[in-house]
Amino acid sequence: MTFFETATDQMKELRCSWPPYFVAAETPAGCQVLAMPGNTYEMLERGFAPTAAEAQVTLFRLRQKLRWSRASLAAFMGERRGVLRRWETGERKPSGAARRLIWLLDLLAHEPDKLKTAVDLIFWGKGEECLAVSRQLAKLGAKSNG
Repeated sequence: MTFFETATDQMKELRCSWPPYFVAAETPAGCQVLAMPGNTYEMLERGFAPTAAEAQVTLFRLRQKLRWSRASLAAFMGERRGVLRRWETGERKPSGAARRLIWLLDLLAHEPDKLKTAVDLIFWGKGEECLAVSRQLAKLGAKSNG
């Protein structure tokens, strides 16, 4: 059994909506999406999520870039200043939603063009990398089938 056949069999178990189950597809509007069910996106999203330590560094870098005080950034985020301080010092870890907000704010401040599609958002700015791998897998599958 080839790599492609094995991968296809494994992906079928995920109950994706259309074959070959992991290849990038394109919507009529030209947006590229991966053909996977929501629970697979959820699992992969967690694998790409920044760690609490990365969120801590990102918060500090964001405040430096914007030249904002903790109180200003906390108000902008809808959080208390003390909570933001504990995130920055590592006393507390931000929740997944807070990490997403920190990442989004940092991305918008530093690289706003990096966020192009929903795939970029789901995969923490690494959507192009995921789509490239998906395209390579599709090419491998086409070669092994043809």
